[in-house]
Amino acid sequence: MRTTTNVFLFSLATADLLLVLVCIPVKAAAFLTHSWGFGEPMCLMVNYAQNVSMICSVLTLTCISFERAIAVVSPLQARTICTMRHAKVVVVMVWVFSFLLALPILFIMEHQEVGVRIKAYWCVKSFSGKIQHIAYELFMLVLMFILPMGVMICTYVIICVKVWRFTDMRADMRSGSCVNPIVYAFLSKNFRQSFKVAVCACVKGKAFVRAYRFSMSIASTRTSAVASGRSQQSAVIRREKSSSSGNEHTQVPQMTVEDDLMEMKPLAHPDV
Repeated sequence: MRTTTNVFLFSLATADLLLVLVCIPVKAAAFLTHSWGFGEPMCLMVNYAQNVSMICSVLTLTCISFERAIAVVSPLQARTICTMRHAKVVVVMVWVFSFLLALPILFIMEHQEVGVRIKAYWCVKSFSGKIQHIAYELFMLVLMFILPMGVMICTYVIICVKVWRFTDMRADMRSGSCVNPIVYAFLSKNFRQSFKVAVCACVKGKAFVRAYRFSMSIASTRTSAVASGRSQQSAVIRREKSSSSGNEHTQVPQMTVEDDLMEMKPLAHPDV
């Protein structure tokens, strides 16, 4: 009962169980005895329960088709529409409408007495006129067949169209994936080179593969050596620049000739 589909299936199973446990045993006994020996109240209630079960089953199947169509066509909106709360409300409404729409059978079924020498009873439909009979049969035909069938046809056609479009989309994606290697072959230089190497390896054998790997290793070694040399050269240049800039900022003051003479001149004594 954790999904909306299980809620509808529970309702459908309950309606079928009502028909199996209540209606079928009584109808089977009446069919075998060719009479109705359960009284007038059971005549009305069994047929009423039978109609409730049939109407509830049909309406539940219609709601399931709606729920499936919403889930397929609008999967994002289905998260807010097809919720457990909404499913329970719909199931309750289905049962309420089933009980209401099955009420006409209570005014049609009649417990009739039959037989001349041996008295017996039948539970049959009794109409006051032909118009009432036709109206009731049309009502049940529209309710049980035409309306549900029309709704189910529309919903499942919509589902089929959506699935068909999705299938075409996946087919286009697969065809695009088949074209991708060709696009890579024309546009990617690395892909073309790798493809040529693979073909040559298949044609020329392992010797070509070893030679190609050896040449690639030498090329990678040269590339790494050149890159390391360039990095070392740039490091030396940076160090030279940093040392020259430091010398400019930290210069030692130089002494002039006058300064040397002043330091070497003796001091005069005051008593001489």
